Amino acid sequence: MNTLFKTTLLIVLVAFATGCVDKKETNSKDLDIKAEKTNEPVLDTLQEPISDNPIVPKNCGLNFEAFFNRFSKDSVFQKSRVKFPLKMTYFDAYSSDTTTPEEEYIEQQDYQFFNLSNDSEAANRDIDRFRAKIEKKENDTYIYYQLGIDNGIRVEFEFKKENNCWLFVSLKDEST
Repeated sequence: MNTLFKTTLLIVLVAFATGCVDKKETNSKDLDIKAEKTNEPVLDTLQEPISDNPIVPKNCGLNFEAFFNRFSKDSVFQKSRVKFPLKMTYFDAYSSDTTTPEEEYIEQQDYQFFNLSNDSEAANRDIDRFRAKIEKKENDTYIYYQLGIDNGIRVEFEFKKENNCWLFVSLKDEST
C-alpha cells in the first residue's frame, strides 16, 4: 500500500507541476503582449484573402491604378492576373512575310514576368529608350503602351476587367 500511495502522490505532483509550469509560461507570454488600438483597417500585403470562387483571382475590386502598380512589380500577383492562354501578336523579322503579324498563345508554364516598375525612367536610358503611356479605351479596357524614342519600339499590353478583376489579356508587339 505504501508503494501505491507513493505512485499516486508522484502522479499528482507531476500533473500539478506540469499544469503550473504551462500556466506560468502562458501568463508570462500574455504579459509581454502590448496591443495598440487604432481606427485604421489592418492590411497585410503578404496574405491575400481566400476567394470562395476558385475561378476568380484574389484581391479583385481594385481600381486600375492600384492594380497596375502591383501588377508592374509583383511577379506572383502578375501571373495570377494573366488570362491564359495569353494572346501575343508580333512581327517576325526573320520571316519571309514581315507585313503579317505572327500570333502565339502563351501558356501559364511558359509565361515570364514583365517588370514594368521602372518604365517611367526608360526615356532617360542610353539605349532602347521609350516612354510609357496608359490609355483608357472603355470602362473595362486599358492599354499600356511602350513607345520608342528614336527607335522602333511599340508594345501594347491590353487589360480588361472581367468579373470585377483586372486581367492582362493580350500583348501586341509592333516593334520594327
